[in-house]
Amino acid sequence: MAQQGRALENPQNAEVRFLLAQIYAEGRRWARAEEQLRDALRVAQESPLYDGRIPYRFQCLLGRIRLARGDAGGAVGIFREALTLKADRGYAEAHFGLGRALHRSGDPRAALGQYRAVEEELASNFEFYFRRAQAAAAAGDA
Repeated sequence: MAQQGRALENPQNAEVRFLLAQIYAEGRRWARAEEQLRDALRVAQESPLYDGRIPYRFQCLLGRIRLARGDAGGAVGIFREALTLKADRGYAEAHFGLGRALHRSGDPRAALGQYRAVEEELASNFEFYFRRAQAAAAAGDA
């Protein structure tokens, strides 16, 4: 705890702020998660370590938070932006989040398109199948 506290004191440490945002998000404390993540985004944009670019994982977490807070339309834009950022392990998280946001925004067909884009990568993810079935049912696609 003391080490994390010292890390937070460093004005250029975006990673610890991101991790704290993840912890708040896992606890469903969405307002606190967004507050910490916005701080992490600010630090990342100002830090030479990130070359002024927002990390993909930061953007995806912001999309998840906005979706959880009921802003599906805002989440759509955030996940679309995540798809333009450099990702180390592919874009499955952004496609999946975008699918969820599109479905909640009233476009289940577009959501299905996002889910199809990552079907192989998320084949072992139960929530993926659940969300895909929801979108298919809403789109009238048995």
